[in-house]
Amino acid sequence: AVHSNVEIFLAKMNELEKRVVLVTNAHPVSYALKMEVTGLQKYFDNVVNAHDLSIAKEHDGFWQALQSVEPFRSESTLFIDDNEEVLACAEKYGFIHLLSIVKPDSQKDGRQTSYYPMLSDFGDITP
Repeated sequence: AVHSNVEIFLAKMNELEKRVVLVTNAHPVSYALKMEVTGLQKYFDNVVNAHDLSIAKEHDGFWQALQSVEPFRSESTLFIDDNEEVLACAEKYGFIHLLSIVKPDSQKDGRQTSYYPMLSDFGDITP
């Protein structure tokens, strides 16, 4: 399921001309199905699949590999993820603005704690 207010958040980022990139570990078939169901692909300027880089987001070297195909500034990029290990790797690389998704799986209960600030509703961060 789509996270609460995520479409409004993404539309606002597009309106503000912020570059919006989806970086995923999802298998390409799984990703394609998710986009078919949610229709969110229209909000992304780019999608980078870790399968194409041959390294998962939680491994050392991923962010350098991403930098080669999607340049970014870690100190001014907002990175949101549902995996604590991925967030820790991003922090180690130099990301400052990190948010953890409270409910990574819509079919399960949300997390109660996280080392990173937790996001349960994208409306909370929509300008």
